Amino acid sequence: MADLDGEAARARVREQVPDADPQDLLLLDDLLGIADPEVPLPQIDPDARRRRLTAMINTASLARTEPALHIIEDAHWIDAVSESMLADFLTVIPQTKLMVLITARPEYRGALTRVHHAQTIALAALADSDTTALIGELLGSHPSVGELAAIIAERAAGNPFFAEEMVRELAQRGVLTGEHGKYVCRTDVAELSVPATVQAAIAARIDRLDTAAKRTLNAASVIGARFGAELLAALGIDAVVDELLSAELDVRATTQGLLEIPFMLAGTELVATLPEHLARTLAKLAPVKLLPLPFETPDTREVVIWHKRNEPDPGHAWLREVLIAAARLPFSAQ
Repeated sequence: MADLDGEAARARVREQVPDADPQDLLLLDDLLGIADPEVPLPQIDPDARRRRLTAMINTASLARTEPALHIIEDAHWIDAVSESMLADFLTVIPQTKLMVLITARPEYRGALTRVHHAQTIALAALADSDTTALIGELLGSHPSVGELAAIIAERAAGNPFFAEEMVRELAQRGVLTGEHGKYVCRTDVAELSVPATVQAAIAARIDRLDTAAKRTLNAASVIGARFGAELLAALGIDAVVDELLSAELDVRATTQGLLEIPFMLAGTELVATLPEHLARTLAKLAPVKLLPLPFETPDTREVVIWHKRNEPDPGHAWLREVLIAAARLPFSAQ
């Protein structure tokens, strides 16, 4: 639902729990951060709120007949209240067709590790041979990177993420030239400074960003994992994402208006997926490239819904006919 606006997200929630109490749905909207600011929330104490939310979600889980997988990532960052509530939600999982996958660092020992019927799968460090193979894929086979590969393997200590970050840091510093899997090292390895920790590798990449890109990254990190360009603009931040993308820092931007898309894409490596007729129209507004999707996409279904009291209204009937006629036009005619 992260890609939906508030109204669409609330509608999606109600599709999932159609029989829920309307007041409980307002509490769930608030929990998910999609509450309608114009609708007041029920005035109840925190414990009662938690009991009602737990009962509603667990009832929906028990009623579900189709299997599903829920993923909770980075549980080591979770706050105590969210952790306790999720633990309550998980109590009914053994009685359903649902599976929950929780990822966390080894040091996490919270309530989610003590859920009844849970199985812990500890991921061991990569074996030396696997680490060597991974670094070989990252660096390539040029003789100049052989000694450097051994240093990276030793520092990575079987951590694949660390190996990838070190290679990125060395490439951005100019130590490695070329491209992924085909790098060449033009520097004497004996004179190289290789980051000692993964934090140091990422910090070094961020330090090399220019001021505008750092300001964008700092603001986005405060806002959260997902943010929109309009929110950054409201904070007085002139968003710069192309440098973040070139530095291989994971950035996703959202917008509330289609007309903003071509201007966000122009001059960057950002990608947007749109219906073809919209893409061709918007591409006239800014220098962007149109490319077909490299995979098949399912057909979408469009539905027009109106209240029965509007059925005889002439203006409403005219609008319905226009919408239905437009939906039946081939893309080339729209």
